[in-house]
Amino acid sequence: MSNKFQSAVLLFFILLLSNNLSIFAQSSYLPMGRDDYQWLDRLSIRDGKIPEDFNTFNKTYDRKLMLQYISALDSNNIDSSGAKWSKVDEQNVQYLYNDNFEYAGEKAMIDGTYPIFNSIYKYKTDFYAYQDGNFVLKLNPVIFYQGGHSTSSSEYKYINTKGVELKGNILNKIGFYSYFTDNQMKAPDYVENYITQFHAVPGNGYYKQTLPSTKVDYFDARGYFTFSAAKYLHFAFGQDKMFWGDGIRSLFLADGTASYPFLRMNFHYKKFDYENLYMQFTKQYLSGSGDHLYEPKYAVMHNLSYNVAENFQLGLFESVIFSRNNGYDPAYLNPIIFYREVEQSRGSPDNAAMGMMGKWNLLHHFQLYGQFYLDDFNYSIFKTNHNFWGEKYAMQAGLKYVDVLGIKNLDAQVEANLIRPFVYSHGDSLANFVSYNQPLAHPMGANLVETIFKIYFQPLQKLSFNFTASLVKQGLDSTKTYNGKPSDFGSNPMVGNILRNPIYNDTYTLGEGVNTHFVIADLSMSWQVSHNIFIDFNFIYRKESSSYVAYNKDEKFFGIGFRMNTSRPKFLF
Repeated sequence: MSNKFQSAVLLFFILLLSNNLSIFAQSSYLPMGRDDYQWLDRLSIRDGKIPEDFNTFNKTYDRKLMLQYISALDSNNIDSSGAKWSKVDEQNVQYLYNDNFEYAGEKAMIDGTYPIFNSIYKYKTDFYAYQDGNFVLKLNPVIFYQGGHSTSSSEYKYINTKGVELKGNILNKIGFYSYFTDNQMKAPDYVENYITQFHAVPGNGYYKQTLPSTKVDYFDARGYFTFSAAKYLHFAFGQDKMFWGDGIRSLFLADGTASYPFLRMNFHYKKFDYENLYMQFTKQYLSGSGDHLYEPKYAVMHNLSYNVAENFQLGLFESVIFSRNNGYDPAYLNPIIFYREVEQSRGSPDNAAMGMMGKWNLLHHFQLYGQFYLDDFNYSIFKTNHNFWGEKYAMQAGLKYVDVLGIKNLDAQVEANLIRPFVYSHGDSLANFVSYNQPLAHPMGANLVETIFKIYFQPLQKLSFNFTASLVKQGLDSTKTYNGKPSDFGSNPMVGNILRNPIYNDTYTLGEGVNTHFVIADLSMSWQVSHNIFIDFNFIYRKESSSYVAYNKDEKFFGIGFRMNTSRPKFLF
């Protein structure tokens, strides 16, 4: 963390705490990638209402507020339509109570069957746990091993992860969380190509590699603490990553890059929710040049949402990404100001964007949702040229359907994403929507149209099937150069706007460039052996085709894995 960003955050906390505010109870967050989010989503849709205990648009969720929400649902397990929960739903809710027993009280059933030395697995949910009235500590090993083979290579592919997870709270007022793993990976070929092209491990950042081997070694470290300075005002400070939205993809902020330092401020009162995120990202870099200091850049995002009706929510989004030679710009510390005005007052050197989102629960089985992201737009030009390169916007529309055709715990989702060329890029590459050489929103960048499907089926509480398929049409950059410059068609947000292809007269239709089609499918089956211990079977199919023979690739991967207290990484790009 840079000294300027750290100093700004510390100054904020000193001013806050100097007011002698009472500290209210707070907990850690549910990690991203867990099935918990799928379960909570379907409970909300079945209930027909948008939760008021916390904002489901801003992920990750506070554990304690999440438990308050499910506890507030009908004690007879009947949703507002009069339909009874399925047996699997009841078991999933009990799982959440057990996994967060420090906030669940008597609803948790956690006594271990065979505790070791009356300490190890004393509670069936955790390797080691200690609790009294003032302190809760949970310690768990993190293990993930997946091995398999790819049809495009004879090499054995694997991921080997081992580490530790630590979480708890102090005086029931300050929550804390820490996660650290050491990882070795020999990935499917398309993931290896990604690492070579972008100098980053997907979803992580810095790595080490001893050529000619394609194996990579990297750490994944996250940690933060949380507290509430007032009943409705919550804070978190540390290093992690988050996801804003209701879709499979997010046009605002996704969790596909490396974790980053952040300060999170959230005000939540009944139908209102206002959230600010102050973040420090990493500028673009090239690996292989030895250890050196990676320069930071900064971002501020806020979202204001309101439950218009008990089943309908709207939200407004704003962000700015910036970099300064002399460190952090204090003008962006103001949590209740329009960043676009601040950006313009500084000569418009930064990348400001706006957007809106919404979701609507219908008939206790459906949810309609969407996002609209606006970077730049000039109406006077748009009237005469709808394909002007500077009309930078993205749209998302999706539908969730739970208990498909009356089949309990069979849930489906379909989503469409449209992202215009040059969205998330900027004239100055230091202000693009990128961190650690990876997009902060859609993992495939821009200049694309995508249809993505998801089916989640849980016939038994311990058995789940997850299928996700993405169909993408994208205009990739050309290998040709013009006047010594590469031909940029706006798909890669790391390439600055100044490298646009000069022969196109600033007119770029969606998909312009090397017209490429992608088919990406991920099918997994997971069996829960014990609490947070799983055996996974995984199949990945990926096909890339275009008029350029060099772009045509076809790969299938088959794998089997074992994991403990972690989620399986997905490479849907």
